[in-house]
Amino acid sequence: MHGIARKTCERWEKQLTTFSENQSTDDFTVVIEHLKSLRIAFEEGLSDSEISTIETTYGFRFPPDLRRFIQTALPVSGGFPNWRSESTTILQYQWINRPWDGIAFDIEHNDFWRDKWGPRPAMLEDAIAEGKRRFAEVPFLIPVRSHHYLPASPSLESNPVFRVRQTDVTVSGANLISFLLNEPISESADVREIPFWCELTRDHHVIVPDLSASLIDQQKENDELIREAKAAGFWAEATNTLYGPGVSCDHRLPDNDRRYGMFWVIRMNSAWLLFVARSGFYAIPEANRLTELCLALVNCPQEEELIPRRFLTFTIDDRIRRNFGLVAIKINIEEQRQGRLRSWEQLGWREMSDGQKDTIWERYHTVFSYPDGNGFRTPAPSITYDISAISLQKDEAFDCIESDLSSKTLEALQKCTKHGDELLALDLNHSCYFFDPHVGFVGADADSWAMPVLPSRDNYTFLDHAFRFGIIGNCVDLTICVFGRQLLDAFAANQPLIFCREAWSAEERMELERIWEVDGWVRLAVDEKDNLWDDFDQRFNFLEKKGSADRPGITEPSQSMTWDVSEILTNDEEDLARIESGLKKLLVESLCLMTTVDERLYILDSLRWYENYSFSPHQVKSVWTHQWPLPVFPKDNYTIILAANMQFGVFGNPLEKTFCIFGDGLLRSLQPHMTAIFGPPVRTCGM
Repeated sequence: MHGIARKTCERWEKQLTTFSENQSTDDFTVVIEHLKSLRIAFEEGLSDSEISTIETTYGFRFPPDLRRFIQTALPVSGGFPNWRSESTTILQYQWINRPWDGIAFDIEHNDFWRDKWGPRPAMLEDAIAEGKRRFAEVPFLIPVRSHHYLPASPSLESNPVFRVRQTDVTVSGANLISFLLNEPISESADVREIPFWCELTRDHHVIVPDLSASLIDQQKENDELIREAKAAGFWAEATNTLYGPGVSCDHRLPDNDRRYGMFWVIRMNSAWLLFVARSGFYAIPEANRLTELCLALVNCPQEEELIPRRFLTFTIDDRIRRNFGLVAIKINIEEQRQGRLRSWEQLGWREMSDGQKDTIWERYHTVFSYPDGNGFRTPAPSITYDISAISLQKDEAFDCIESDLSSKTLEALQKCTKHGDELLALDLNHSCYFFDPHVGFVGADADSWAMPVLPSRDNYTFLDHAFRFGIIGNCVDLTICVFGRQLLDAFAANQPLIFCREAWSAEERMELERIWEVDGWVRLAVDEKDNLWDDFDQRFNFLEKKGSADRPGITEPSQSMTWDVSEILTNDEEDLARIESGLKKLLVESLCLMTTVDERLYILDSLRWYENYSFSPHQVKSVWTHQWPLPVFPKDNYTIILAANMQFGVFGNPLEKTFCIFGDGLLRSLQPHMTAIFGPPVRTCGM
């Protein structure tokens, strides 16, 4: 035996001896310490009443050793089921039902049938029903970790642990202890015979690869397959798939209305996979026959009228499937997600169960919501930052700002915690996590963050358990609220680039909204806002033209002038506010000349979906910034003011740094003033 392997075995033997000496006191200390060294988190063990509830709910009894283990301490990460706080639905459908689901899948797709069950019924529905009846007679499997299960019967110590993937079943541990300690199974190991399950370990009907593993560098294999495919006379091309780079194949170049050929293949760590849209995924056990398989598939006879939709209609012929030993795979998105979770756990992230999320969100709403449930209650001390400017950044600039925020946030959180402290990372619509910021990853590496800091796609919140400090990101308001003196001080020492402008707090905004309402500003209803944006885009091509710094952001009307405001935008905040106040005054005076007292105009926000208003310029009482819900000068956002018929208005472009006035009457009124402030226009009538 190799020296390292011998020392490893000796270490496990010593640990097992220690465990045996303490077994009379039901001590699982060795196992738990080993798992903790692998960053598996534990909670207090289950009580007798909790055990009883679980057994009654799911209809099984824990064997003595598994019961002692989860009553000593309950593992709650690393792929272990959380029997205490996970939802019944998750435990039932993602854990307990999985063995039968895999067998039913193989009955339907991989010709699985046990001789002991008698002749297979001719109809698939009858075969599934008979298989389910037979399955009810086999020993129940209790989930232990990921795809690993322990038989519930016989209800004795030392049942083997099985790895179960469809009907691909292997023994992963001669008993629970050896499995949890990852002890190798020797050929002489005394494994208890468990009906049906041990039979499957000796009679592998299928071999299912582990798809949770990451992709390998497959460029060489893909290039070789493409060369061989073309040499064999059919079409093949590299393509990106949901699972990574692959090769798409067909008997000819696909039509322009579809992205892929009839099928594609991709090289995973453990196997080549074949994907066919209508049939699903297959493992290809004989890699040396890959080109032969592809050639057989593209030459499958198909009705000519189906060829334009061949990608959607093509199916795997059973003769080809059996000839090449293809194994239909039940792709489990949850399995791949669990693989990512295992990686993140090594970086300090631990997913919350549904029960834990519910408890924490209830606390969150108690602390941060008003008793009547109306609005967010800003914690103190705190600073709320306006991060809307990042919405206009593209590619490298966006990534740079987000990386800066991530790395400086990690540094600040590390200053406020010690190693082993777990923070709460909350996402209202997706997974939530416990997060230890000291478990050694580089803050700018986006792949290391199970949940990002920047609220660009959702609201993201980081809190300590006592809610003494935290970060609350809002993707709707485009703000980040930092609260708690220690965290504010940590950020002050190394300020993120995006923390350059403070925003109104929730309370300040509520008070300002009351002022705006009195002054006649009316927020648009969702349907009214959507219809207005549709009309605006149809008239001015905003969605097509926006986002570029070197061209107009709209199709500028024939009666328009555009001024360069880039020099003005370099002024400090105080000077810029003074210039904007003057511009507002001129604009209001001109808009009053263009409208009747009862006529209403629109002012739109392209970044915040609900910040769209109607107003009457005759009711505007002040040019003070706080009495306007939206700015007029295009510093970090587009400025859009429109007449109801869109015949006149204003468009400010923060990327091109220009200000466009359109409409004959408004242009005549404002042109002399605009030229006096900004100089000659850079475009007239869009030219």
